[in-house]
Amino acid sequence: MKLESIIAVIFCFLELSSARSVERKRSANGAKSSRKQSCLLLELPLQENLNLKRFEGKWYGTLKTGIGDSLLSYFTEIYDARIRFKINTEGGFDLNAVGSKFYGGWCPKGRGKAVIPDKDYPARMTMFFDTTIGRKIGMKPGWILRTDYDNYAILYSCWKEQTDGHCDPASTYAAVIQRSPKPLTPSKQAEIEKALKSACVDSRKLSPVNHYGYCTGHDGL
Repeated sequence: MKLESIIAVIFCFLELSSARSVERKRSANGAKSSRKQSCLLLELPLQENLNLKRFEGKWYGTLKTGIGDSLLSYFTEIYDARIRFKINTEGGFDLNAVGSKFYGGWCPKGRGKAVIPDKDYPARMTMFFDTTIGRKIGMKPGWILRTDYDNYAILYSCWKEQTDGHCDPASTYAAVIQRSPKPLTPSKQAEIEKALKSACVDSRKLSPVNHYGYCTGHDGL
C-alpha cells in the first residue's frame, strides 16, 4: 500500500554574541539542531484544520515513492490508481481503491478505513486495507501534509520511527493524489514540492503513476 509521500530546514535566528568565534560556533550548532528538529515526526507541518467534508470524494494517484521491500513492491505496483474517501459514522473515512496490478491482480478493488485517533489533529490519519497485502502491511500512518481540496493532496507515511523521533529514511513514503490525472499548473506543482520539502521528502524520489484507463468503467469509482 503506497497510498496509499522532503527536507524543510527551518532557519533559526541566533542571538549575537560579543565574540565572533563564539557566534560562529553557536550558529553552526543552531543550524544543525534546526535541521534535525525540522524532521521530527511530531513537528512535521501537516494540513491545519483538515475539512473532512471537502476532502472526501474521488482522487487519482499521480506520484508515489517506492517501497523498499522488493517483493512487497512487486505486489503493490500501481497503475490507474484511484481512491475514494467517504466519511463514516466513526468520524473517519471508508476507503475504496482500485488500480491495475494493485494488490497483485488486475483491476482489483481494495476496501479499507482511515481512522483519526485524535479529532484535534484530523490530518494525522492511520489507514488500513482489508486485502491480503493490506493485512501484511497492517495499519500505517496516512498523514495529510497539505491539500487545497480541489486539485491535490499529499499523503505522508512513516513505517519506522527512530528512537530520536525522526522517521527512518528507508521507511519514509509519500504520495500525491489529485482530483484529475491531468498535469497541475506550475504554481500547484511548486506548492507540492514545498510541502514535500517541509516534511524532509525529496520530491525527485517520487515517480509518476501512469493512467492507461484499463479499469475505467469497471471499478465503481
